[in-house]
Amino acid sequence: MRVASLLTLLLVCIAAFPASAQQERQRWLTVFVDSALVRAQPGLDADATGSVAEGQVLEAVGRNADGLWFEIVVPGSRAQGWISSEVVAENFEPWEVPITSSYGIEGPEVVTDAPLAVYVLANARLRDDPFISAEEIISVPFYVTLPVLGRNQDGSWVYVNYRGYVGWLSESVVRASGDILSAPLNLELPPLVIVVEIIPPELQQAQLDRLREYVMGPADLAKSLADYWWLVTVGEIVPCTPPPFTVEYQIVPRDVQELPELNRLVPRLNEGIARLNEVVMALQECGIYTREESLNARNNAINASVILNSTLGRIANIQDIIDSVRR
Repeated sequence: MRVASLLTLLLVCIAAFPASAQQERQRWLTVFVDSALVRAQPGLDADATGSVAEGQVLEAVGRNADGLWFEIVVPGSRAQGWISSEVVAENFEPWEVPITSSYGIEGPEVVTDAPLAVYVLANARLRDDPFISAEEIISVPFYVTLPVLGRNQDGSWVYVNYRGYVGWLSESVVRASGDILSAPLNLELPPLVIVVEIIPPELQQAQLDRLREYVMGPADLAKSLADYWWLVTVGEIVPCTPPPFTVEYQIVPRDVQELPELNRLVPRLNEGIARLNEVVMALQECGIYTREESLNARNNAINASVILNSTLGRIANIQDIIDSVRR
């Protein structure tokens, strides 16, 4: 009876607790390298103000303009500074903390926070208009988090600010923090021209066959490199024969017209290729590797393998659809 009363009291207290306070949560970062420097500003050229050790937990209170650095507070002390996202694991999305620094901005525009942000999934090109043929402003690397300033009519392109350069990124290479259509519409755009073309299944099949043939090689390589780096990690002596780098899968607008799924498959696929090439890069200097270096290479190989095999699975699903149309 007493237990039931206590439970009832607990539920009443939770219900009475303000909703905003219930939803509040702290954003934590965990250091996963032996040690890392905390800097005065978000950049490798900034002065170091301290260091943190593996396993240490930090509170994130802000991010820099491209989301690659976090402003942190060390719990239990007044220590504060900036740490690179490459040395910590976070329990939140980068856009959940506000932009608190414009240090290191290269372009002419001021970077400010926005209600909507995007996480870039693959190396991309910032363009001056929302068209694949538009002029390139600057290359944008994957893993950055950018504020969204606007969108085109159907949300297939987003207008973003990358380190002071504003331009357009395809929706296919980003993951948004919310509904892209909630971003302001850029009213200076020309009207969309929609052309309907019926693509024969034979052309779609040819595109799919080309994609499948390409993916199988890197998928096998990623698996073999994951096994290789595991042997290095456990102390085995293995021959050092670096494989060649893998070229990203190339498509042109006509390829996407013939098989629209390429618009979503290829950016993710090329992210896997980028990870695979990082593993190959680690093999360029043969010698003795630290456990951290070998584990990092193995993890990249595993992640590449997951992405590439997931792409093969999606290819199989598309193949089922094409087969059903051809029956």
